Amino acid sequence: MPPRAAVAWVRFEFAQPADISEIRIWNHNQGNYTERGFRQARLSTSADGVKWSSQSIEIPRARGRAGEPASLIVTNADQPVKAVVLAAVSNH
Repeated sequence: MPPRAAVAWVRFEFAQPADISEIRIWNHNQGNYTERGFRQARLSTSADGVKWSSQSIEIPRARGRAGEPASLIVTNADQPVKAVVLAAVSNH
């Protein structure tokens, strides 16, 4: 679940747990507004929606150009995932 102090967060929940090898994150990429993107964040995953595993991540600032690749790729070692939460801690 998102930290209580998180101002911005997103949750993805799947009908059934799925083996996910990596999570690709694209940061806010609107030209002249890339400072709005997440910098420090908590990435939490759960196989059942009850027990969670969390890690602190730093997401690089996007460059504001079309066709930009993922800002960060987090490997997950094919662990079953039913839910993913990305919660902002700070922005650029």
